[in-house]
Amino acid sequence: MAEYDVYSEQLFSLRNGHALYEPDPAGQDYDKVRIGDVGYVHYGVFHRLFNICYDAHDPINKLGVPEYFEPIHPDDRKEYNRTPLPPGVMSSSSVRRIGGKIGASGPTAVEAGANISLACSRKQGAALLIKNHAYRFDARSLRAFAQCMKDNYSTWRAFAKDVHNRDVALHDIVLVTGCDLTAEWAMATFNESERGASVSFEVGQAPFGSGDFKLWGEWTSNVHVPHRCGPIPTLPPASRESLLITGGSPSSGQAKDNYNQCIFIRGYRIYRRFWRVPKKIKGAAEPKDLEKEPPPPPSDGQASVNSEYEQAELELAELSLPLKQVRDFIFSL
Repeated sequence: MAEYDVYSEQLFSLRNGHALYEPDPAGQDYDKVRIGDVGYVHYGVFHRLFNICYDAHDPINKLGVPEYFEPIHPDDRKEYNRTPLPPGVMSSSSVRRIGGKIGASGPTAVEAGANISLACSRKQGAALLIKNHAYRFDARSLRAFAQCMKDNYSTWRAFAKDVHNRDVALHDIVLVTGCDLTAEWAMATFNESERGASVSFEVGQAPFGSGDFKLWGEWTSNVHVPHRCGPIPTLPPASRESLLITGGSPSSGQAKDNYNQCIFIRGYRIYRRFWRVPKKIKGAAEPKDLEKEPPPPPSDGQASVNSEYEQAELELAELSLPLKQVRDFIFSL
């Protein structure tokens, strides 16, 4: 399994939503993840297509909007803020602290010089460290957001595929109803690692690195354990300057309190669930009827199927449900 899938799956148990392996919007066509974003996650990166909380001509929707697009009613755009996630470590149940301590130097940030060592008791696990609080934003009118997705998912997917030529399945389309934003982060992913594999993270007295590559801390490990720290630049300096001119979102390699790093998203997706219905037995002389192969899955865009062998329906799922579990019900479209 790819590192980004392991990372998000292992952190589902925290019940904060879908953990993004790439929290930084650098190089994307937006400044930060927002409530109302419609998009998809690819290689751990969230890609925004448009936002249902803004008008079609708003700069937020500079990539265009689907046919028959109407923003959600203003009364349903209201959001609220939960208690921020505190600075420190969040991890899967398989990861434990074996040494050191990450403490906050004040109410908002991890202290310089702090260090922590983590070990994984299984083959897979994940850990996320944040230097500052992560501020949490959630939509109030979840029912309105859910209904909006049920009513429009087909045109949203058509917009992604036909207008932007994106290869996305039905269950890939995501409507964001909540997100957690922070300034700086570090993560480690244990993927098919040896039991007892460990990593250590040290917070620098001053940023590590030089020039555009200054980071707030540094990882070390006793075996190969994928680890990352950010935000870091994803484009060379010349490309970042051009993004500034064209209104894009360049990365900042220096440690700034820029709370645009999205570590969790919450929201909805649509998926197609199938179940098999045995054909009625006509008589003892015809037992092979039950052994016939079922018909192929319905063609793309078909909302439901009813046959002697299978039935299907479209269902709305929260992002708190791991995609691996959702796929147990899905035939590839």
